[in-house]
Amino acid sequence: MAVVIKDTLSGASADLDGRYTIAKDTPGTHTLTIQYLGYQCLWKFRSWW
Repeated sequence: MAVVIKDTLSGASADLDGRYTIAKDTPGTHTLTIQYLGYQCLWKFRSWW
């Protein structure tokens, strides 16, 4: 599974349990794009600072 901050190149691959780590980007609310081969793309909002 790939987890990427939408409209950037920042992202990570999730492990078999679905855990992932993305280095902190700019503070604020971002949209994560979650993709798994053979499934529809999912977007989720996430905030950090």
